Amino acid sequence: MNNFKKKVLCAAIGATLVVPSATLMAAEVGNFFHTDGKSNLQIGLFYNDSKRDVEQKGKAMISSETNSFSEGNDTETNRVSENVSGLKGEENTQDLYLKISYALTPKIEVYGKLGASQTDLDVDKANWQLDESTTESDGSSSATYNTSFSESLSELETSSRGGDRGWLAGVGTKITIHETGSGWRFGFDGQYIYRDQDMNEDLAWGGDLELTGQESQELQGSLILGKVVGNFRPYGGVSYTKYESEYDLSYDGDRTGTIELENEDNIGYFAGFDFDFSGLTASFEARGGDEQAVTIGIRMPL
Repeated sequence: MNNFKKKVLCAAIGATLVVPSATLMAAEVGNFFHTDGKSNLQIGLFYNDSKRDVEQKGKAMISSETNSFSEGNDTETNRVSENVSGLKGEENTQDLYLKISYALTPKIEVYGKLGASQTDLDVDKANWQLDESTTESDGSSSATYNTSFSESLSELETSSRGGDRGWLAGVGTKITIHETGSGWRFGFDGQYIYRDQDMNEDLAWGGDLELTGQESQELQGSLILGKVVGNFRPYGGVSYTKYESEYDLSYDGDRTGTIELENEDNIGYFAGFDFDFSGLTASFEARGGDEQAVTIGIRMPL
């Protein structure tokens, strides 16, 4: 690699390290594969910073306790449970990963992603509910009494105690559907991303309620329109993303269940560009709609 390429590569890597996390998960879509007589195999280093609105699916059990008391033929059974529902918030994700792409043909590309990932959850609101059931029996008959108490909670912060970095892996394909002689390309990108991490986050309203782990799955399809203008290659398009994540819950040191979340919005849009420095390509992409995100990277042929 010549000195110019080394300088560009170092600058791109440096940029990935200094971009602040506040800059604003669907995954990066990227431009079309351009072989241009070069190798069909490419490797790239990418940094992704994203923010996404999520909402809870169903209810999450926090704690459950059953106590029974007997005296002669009289029995009393008391059941108490707590759960969280209606949670809404934001997931903030930072990814640093390698992407390896291979052009099976000039119009079909396959790729894989592997790297480090970290996701934090900021809770905007949730509903906490306490249910109590008491059953009394004298041996010949029984009666049950139910009570319930709920409270709406808002602006709930989570506090991290470290140790919450994880990993990501993904696969995808990009297909050129139509190409014109003037440099325009129209195509499709489909990809699947999996993330997993250990967590140490306290939910501020929950006392001894902690988030101890998180995993997510992301399935995304995108339509891309791009153009080649010399070494400059702008592109843009729209995407549909199905995103689901699960957080492991621990109450007073005991694992109790999971909070299941999904993305509030599925439709997104994106725009970006590549610039080819004689084989070494710098990339930038911004996304909105279902998320707010920025991805930057550098890649080179192998």
